[in-house]
Amino acid sequence: MQAAMTAELKTDIPVAQQLSCEPTLIALLAVLVAAGSLVTLTKNVEVTNMGSVFGFVFDPKKEMMNGRAAMLGFASLLVVEGFTGEAFF
Repeated sequence: MQAAMTAELKTDIPVAQQLSCEPTLIALLAVLVAAGSLVTLTKNVEVTNMGSVFGFVFDPKKEMMNGRAAMLGFASLLVVEGFTGEAFF
C-alpha cells in the first residue's frame, strides 16, 4: 500500500494503471504471498504470541485485524480511483 501510494504521489498515475504495467510480476507476487499465508493452514501450525517481550504488541488477533483493515483500505482505494479515474493521492 505504501509503495503504491508513494509511486502515485511521484507520478500521479492511479494504482490500477500502475498494476497494469507489470501484470506478470504482480500476479507472481500475489501467488507467493497467498502461498506463504496458507502454510500455517496446511501444516496445522497454531499462531501464538511472538515472544514475551513483544507479545503484547504483536498479538496474532491484532495482527489479523490490522491485515484485514489494510486489505479493505487498499480495495477501497482501488474502488475510489476506479470511479473517479484519477489518482487519489
